[in-house]
Amino acid sequence: DIWRGDVLAKIVPMEQSYPMVLLGNKIDLADRKVPQEVAQGWCREKDIPYFEVSAKNDINVVQAFEMLASRALSRPSLSQERESSKVSIS
Repeated sequence: DIWRGDVLAKIVPMEQSYPMVLLGNKIDLADRKVPQEVAQGWCREKDIPYFEVSAKNDINVVQAFEMLASRALSRPSLSQERESSKVSIS
């Protein structure tokens, strides 16, 4: 929760719906610092997508970034900004 608060504190204005995904990295290694079940449970509570990824073995990296991009582009505030920045030529 501390890191999430730190990220949100840097957003002006602070926006609880800021798009995030949590990555469990280096899944190819045996020594896990956070059990998968703990990370998944925390993400479920916060409504944050969770991906187990391995850049080394190319597992779920693209899917995680696609999910983040999708969530970022579907934000209501971004849609409103797009609408207000359109120029009508008559």
